[in-house]
Amino acid sequence: MKKLEAQVIKCVGKTSTLPGGWVYESLKFYNELGPINKHYIDQFDNERNIEAHYASTAPEIFSYFKRQSKPLDYIFLGIGSGGTAVGIQKYINTRGAS
Repeated sequence: MKKLEAQVIKCVGKTSTLPGGWVYESLKFYNELGPINKHYIDQFDNERNIEAHYASTAPEIFSYFKRQSKPLDYIFLGIGSGGTAVGIQKYINTRGAS
């Protein structure tokens, strides 16, 4: 990002929603910018977060392995809002993993 001349703010907090944490600091910076053309991508307060991963991420993962004729034994992912994990689990529950 720095090579693209972006301003990088390092957040060192251990809890994302407390001062020093990335969620807290990004919202603080967003609010300090004032009324300019801006958008905050907020996966934690987005009602369509789970649906996006159900409709897009999960099918992409399973279709890739199907095209490769390989079984999918594990999915590794980080947990932030939980949207990815819940969306993929919903996909498995409603459509099956085959």
